[in-house]
Amino acid sequence: RLLGKPPNFDGAEAKWTDWSVVTRAYCAITHPQLGAMMAQVESTAVDIPLGGLDGANADACRQLYDILLCSARARR
Repeated sequence: RLLGKPPNFDGAEAKWTDWSVVTRAYCAITHPQLGAMMAQVESTAVDIPLGGLDGANADACRQLYDILLCSARARR
């Protein structure tokens, strides 16, 4: 609760870099596995199927989905 949420992304290309860095850091702090998974995904060009995720990996993906969903809903 002491950690502030990342700002809402308004879709402006000029704000993408700052928003993505802050949001990536927030994700890594709120769920350690999520930070590692995001780094792995960013460094590969291969598609990673979501259907095979389980345990901590699936939990991390749900956490990311919730963070992004909240950001998108807040700007409507």
